[in-house]
Amino acid sequence: MNMLKQHVCSLCGFSGEAIYQGLQDRIFGVPGVWNFCRCGRSDCGVIWVDPVPDADVLDEAYAAYYTHQSSATGIPGGHLYQWLLQGYLADRFGYDSDRTGWFQKRLSSLIRFHPGFGEDWDFKVMYLPASARGRLLEIGCGSGDLMAFMKQKGWHVIGLDTDPVAVQTARSRGLTVYDGALETAGFSSDDMDVIVMNHVIEHVPQPARMLQACYRILKPGGRLMMTTPNHESWGHSRFQQNWRGLEPPRHLFVFNQSALLRLIRQAGFRKLDLRSSVHGAGWIMIASRSIRNTGRFETYSSVSFPVRFWARCMQMVEWGMLCSNPWAGEELMLIAEK
Repeated sequence: MNMLKQHVCSLCGFSGEAIYQGLQDRIFGVPGVWNFCRCGRSDCGVIWVDPVPDADVLDEAYAAYYTHQSSATGIPGGHLYQWLLQGYLADRFGYDSDRTGWFQKRLSSLIRFHPGFGEDWDFKVMYLPASARGRLLEIGCGSGDLMAFMKQKGWHVIGLDTDPVAVQTARSRGLTVYDGALETAGFSSDDMDVIVMNHVIEHVPQPARMLQACYRILKPGGRLMMTTPNHESWGHSRFQQNWRGLEPPRHLFVFNQSALLRLIRQAGFRKLDLRSSVHGAGWIMIASRSIRNTGRFETYSSVSFPVRFWARCMQMVEWGMLCSNPWAGEELMLIAEK
């Protein structure tokens, strides 16, 4: 791969310091060695990969990426799982409420008392209520699992991805998906009710430009819904250079709340809801543990029940830590309004 040295923060121009050196791709085995630097500016603090893979060859890092895979429906689990999920989404967000019984709603609402499951199920609809349904653009849609689910829930969905394999997989499911970057996709101004980016912005070479494009495309009052790894999380402090959220060389930036807020405000968004979340914490803990113990994490490998139980316990511990440190969650969740 061609490499571009990046000694200063490309988001704010401030100097940084190396925090990790000599890291390899421990997930998909892309050849190369990378460092991570952290910006020293108090209202930024973003972490970036150094050197940065050249834009012309960055797609080599995604040759075996997990977004090439898809499930048949985007809804895992058996009939009981789906019954409870329908009741939960009806009670909390209003989806399928007219054909969901009172008992189903009340029983499913008890999931809220389990913070891990509650966060996971809120994420199924990206925290979006049924009342907001309209035109939804998913940037970085991959094989289209989220799009397919939101389409079932009544949204008019459109997808965008730069990975041609993922785009073809999504199109084969009957979804409308465009291939390319947002800035050159030709979307009209004031066009979308919602834009969703699920773990995308950390992969983008110029995130400020992408967020400005999102602002232009959204209708007045439209929402940007975004999730991304949080480098101030408890998992990062515990696993350090083995933390799954680093993922060199695909994660070009790893954000904290200060850096993300700065970018969002620069793009023009003003009404913001930003917090850290334990969504996905169990999976991140499993991957980080594997990287620390074996130097690798096989994305498609099976995980034993004891390890999965340990990971769920770790997620619960992290949830408890949010009471004293609200930025300890593995994931940053942002809702911004134009």
